[in-house]
Amino acid sequence: MLERMRKFLTTNSCRRTLLLNHFLDEENKNSPVKTKSAFTANCCDNCTNILKSGSKDSQAEQKDYTEEAIKLLSCVRFFNEKYGLTTYVLFLMGSVSVSC
Repeated sequence: MLERMRKFLTTNSCRRTLLLNHFLDEENKNSPVKTKSAFTANCCDNCTNILKSGSKDSQAEQKDYTEEAIKLLSCVRFFNEKYGLTTYVLFLMGSVSVSC
């Protein structure tokens, strides 16, 4: 499962297609979703980046989310895993609507 997550995070192909193939039910596993030939806007970040750059062969810009992940996991630990993801995100954004 960890290898699948790594593949999803590092792929330059369509992430939507990867997700659809992952969640196919068992009877449809033998006929995976074909990768579409044309990239569409708002499909996934990779498709959008490819459309913006105008080249399918260009490498998508990579960003290191280590700092954000550390902040999120620290927040989850601080609140003893009592709340859902939305509460943690709102807290980290500084929202005053969070009632913990």
